[in-house]
Amino acid sequence: MTLSVGDPRLDAVAFGALGPAAIGFTATLAAYLIVRASARKADPSSAPSRAGIGPALGVGLAFVLASLGLDGVPERMPVGSADWVLPVMATALLAAVGGELLAKGRKAIAVRWLLRVAVIGVIVAGPLSLPIKNRWEGGETVAWVGGIALWMLLAFAASDRTASRSSPPSSVLVWHALIGGLVPVIFGAGVTAQSQIAGGVAAGLGGVLVAAWLGRKALPPMRAVGGVVVPYIAMLLLVSWQFVSDLAWWEFGVIAATPLAIALIDLVPVVRKLSAFKRFVGRMLLVIAATAAVSGHHVPALVGELTGSSSSSEDAYWESLG
Repeated sequence: MTLSVGDPRLDAVAFGALGPAAIGFTATLAAYLIVRASARKADPSSAPSRAGIGPALGVGLAFVLASLGLDGVPERMPVGSADWVLPVMATALLAAVGGELLAKGRKAIAVRWLLRVAVIGVIVAGPLSLPIKNRWEGGETVAWVGGIALWMLLAFAASDRTASRSSPPSSVLVWHALIGGLVPVIFGAGVTAQSQIAGGVAAGLGGVLVAAWLGRKALPPMRAVGGVVVPYIAMLLLVSWQFVSDLAWWEFGVIAATPLAIALIDLVPVVRKLSAFKRFVGRMLLVIAATAAVSGHHVPALVGELTGSSSSSEDAYWESLG
């Protein structure tokens, strides 16, 4: 059953936009206020690194609200790949928060990466171990499982690099643009509930963005946010391409490559010489180009469903959300 308040349209707004945005804003604002209160008592220039759990909680809980509100409370153990999204994301959220809470200094790096490896292990032991695999056979399964695990390690490292080289609001804005830009392609791949949940995650990131901008001079780098977003992208790819839908291989490749390209764009000699703001603009242009490439041709179908101008009725669309 879903956490419904009645009207499917109202549910979509509440669970797919307003609720997640409010959670993202509140969790991040609380972290900022804690940092500011701490700075008054000690060195004003020191921002507790553990304040990073606020934005991570904002994104993770935004996903949880969108998932439970739009897709319902799971009534069985995970069977299909889509059933694994919520357990994987719950694990990723715990790992991201735990990485900020359990250790300080150099030990924090080791703890953070051990927890991330645990998240990858959950994915390998869960959705990747399903007996029904529409597109993998034999040794190809081993290659894909190893490839996805390696991609996640690289994507985690890339997200850390992006966070360390960007201000909190600019790094969150990059993630916000990426997830929001993927909504049409996820819808076009035939996973309607997941596209709506992606909209909720984007809204949650939007709330984090607003609060991060307010506290931009106090909040630490948004590494923990990447610890939540990277597993989410991994699960979007698995649900939307490997198992149940029509996501093309090149769309899969562009989506997977974008987080890595965002981090590596600074290595381009011409880009490296630019100012921090211009490098940020370069990252945003890269995200816009990538999401436009994979999502552009799906936008008319999405708009048609939302407006009721497509072959299927608007009522059928909203009923599918319920």
